[in-house]
Amino acid sequence: MHSNKKTLPPLNALRVFEAAARHSSFKQAAEELFVTQSAISRQIQVLEEYYGTPLFLRKTRKVELTSEGRILFQATSQALDCIAAASHEVFVKQKRGYLTIASTITFSTLWLMPRMQNLRDCYPDIQLHLMTCEASPKLHDAFDIAITLGHEETPGFDATPLFEEETFPVCTPEFLAQHPELKSIDGLFQVPLLELNRNHWKYKRWTPINWERWFQANGIENRAHNTVMSFNHFPLVMDAARKHMGVALGWAHLVSHDLEQNRLIRPISDSYVLKDRKHYLIVREELKDTSEVKQFKSWLISQIKLSRVS
Repeated sequence: MHSNKKTLPPLNALRVFEAAARHSSFKQAAEELFVTQSAISRQIQVLEEYYGTPLFLRKTRKVELTSEGRILFQATSQALDCIAAASHEVFVKQKRGYLTIASTITFSTLWLMPRMQNLRDCYPDIQLHLMTCEASPKLHDAFDIAITLGHEETPGFDATPLFEEETFPVCTPEFLAQHPELKSIDGLFQVPLLELNRNHWKYKRWTPINWERWFQANGIENRAHNTVMSFNHFPLVMDAARKHMGVALGWAHLVSHDLEQNRLIRPISDSYVLKDRKHYLIVREELKDTSEVKQFKSWLISQIKLSRVS
């Protein structure tokens, strides 16, 4: 059998090239692939040295493909789409009736898992395969259904808006009893605050949401506040709050189960709704009318309505 091995470029560099070309940005490619921008530049340089020609024109705010780059991008994009489709087909054949649900680790841990028994009680015949990742699932991932933050209209996928993000302070009832000053926003400046740190947001497309931004959204700027303890994963923020370590900046959909169980409470009613940050249910077009997908979608939407915090 003839081998193409000698004519194939470095495949990791090719994947990096495709992302950079699709975004016309090394920075956005770095955010998608969870690497540094310098790592993207190095891989592009490897590919350009391999071909002996520039693939990008470097400009101040973006990069543009050269004529050689356009040729390579068209072929690379088509090849990766074919591989993704084939990969999905292989997964489908191996799943034996399982419904693959993709979401972030945080959403799966804090929202989906606490409600999993309810899903099994409602639809005992649905067999699930949970697939988690740090960031929102990508459309080339091998899922049947995905819960994502943000969505771009793409052929072959059906998208249903679920909810907008909302953030507000949460703490334990015990912490509130020990800090009666927590009767208004002013009281937050007298207690330890818990939040996600800047490293969590480093390679994400979204603007960081921390206490400083939250205070600004509620009309308070340039005011010194108490000690802030930061974490790189939201479940750690929740663990610290449950251990009475301070007031956490909580996301409504991620703290709803703790609020229902009275493990956490809202010391004040102020919040910040991020209307530009919406979560979606993404379903592969060819599966949207199957009974399993219809059942899961119906259950998910009903649970979201029940878990909405007023």
